[in-house]
Amino acid sequence: LAFLSLGLFLATAKVSAVCQTCSQFFAAEGQDICEQTGFGDRKSPLVACQATHCRLLECCEPPAAVVCRPQTCGEFYGVEGRNVCANAGYDLSKSDFVTCQGLKCQVGECCDHDESVDNDDDETCEEYFDRKGKSVCEKNDYHDRRDEDTECDGECRVSECCKNKVETCQDYFDEKGKDYCVDHGYEHRRDHSTPCDKDGCSRSQCCKNKVPEVETCQDYFDDKGKDICTRRGYEHRRNHSTECSKKGCSSRQCCKGKQQSTTTTRPPRPTKTKPPRPTKTKPARPTKTKPAKPARGKKTKAPQPTAQ
Repeated sequence: LAFLSLGLFLATAKVSAVCQTCSQFFAAEGQDICEQTGFGDRKSPLVACQATHCRLLECCEPPAAVVCRPQTCGEFYGVEGRNVCANAGYDLSKSDFVTCQGLKCQVGECCDHDESVDNDDDETCEEYFDRKGKSVCEKNDYHDRRDEDTECDGECRVSECCKNKVETCQDYFDEKGKDYCVDHGYEHRRDHSTPCDKDGCSRSQCCKNKVPEVETCQDYFDDKGKDICTRRGYEHRRNHSTECSKKGCSSRQCCKGKQQSTTTTRPPRPTKTKPPRPTKTKPARPTKTKPAKPARGKKTKAPQPTAQ
């Protein structure tokens, strides 16, 4: 029994050295922390938490009923953990009694930045481009530069000041497989270092020498119907695997045994005889007789009377 008690004591000491207990949590946060933050009764002080600092849910019973009121930062920490502010890049955690604006607190409502922290060592992308040169993004296979006002955490790196990493055909073949071009009708792959555009790689950018698609009679029959040869006056179809010319298939290439056309004599067309048109007779115009003019003679003067 003494050995068991010693083992239990050592185990408890080991746990308490790593993880906080609810007894320590209540001593640090206050014995009424559960009540003040809207949780239920306190759990046993002997409960060992999962981390070096307990959460409210580990040491306090959940609320008996859902209360439609704004959440407090204490409740927020109980759900998200005490290190939520540090994980989000904040310096300070606000008081547990701060009431948030909504039913669920946002990180910015319960966390804050320490204005006394000196961030003068943080470099901007403008300073990075002045140090490395304006073409640093292009040299490192990036399409674009980020805004020069972008602030880095300490000294800037290329991934912080450049964006839209250039994808190469190597990335494309790693994803699609090295037989992708051949499987899709191309003869060869382009060089693996070939850069692609901003929209990403495609077959047209990473494959070359497209093999022209050859139409076969099977395609022709599927398109025109299996009775196309009969309808075009042929007796048989050629083998379905027969390849056609570059201009495409036709009945001459995919059909054989042209049937001779039988000539039929059509009866002569009857000639239509038009009746003669009646001749119109115009009445004779009456002749106008002009009176005869008197014969022209010499004019004789009348004898003048003589004076007596």
